[in-house]
Amino acid sequence: MNERIKELAEQTLEALETSLYPQQKQLQAIIALREALAQPEQEPVAYLCENAVGHKYFRWKKPSSTYKPIALYTTPPAVPVQEKNT
Repeated sequence: MNERIKELAEQTLEALETSLYPQQKQLQAIIALREALAQPEQEPVAYLCENAVGHKYFRWKKPSSTYKPIALYTTPPAVPVQEKNT
């Protein structure tokens, strides 16, 4: 989550938490935002780069923007499915 999105999520969470009589959907949004903000930020595992000739290659460390790096990530862990209580 980039810094701007994280900041907006925190502001939204604060606004939702100050509601005097929150509805069910607001409570669900509060829970979802708390969980999203609590997750550690994922780091790239490698970068796909392209040199001036157009050859593509991988690097473990982030190169300068001259090489047009594209961050590569691992698959995030599966999120457990929550069943609705009726």
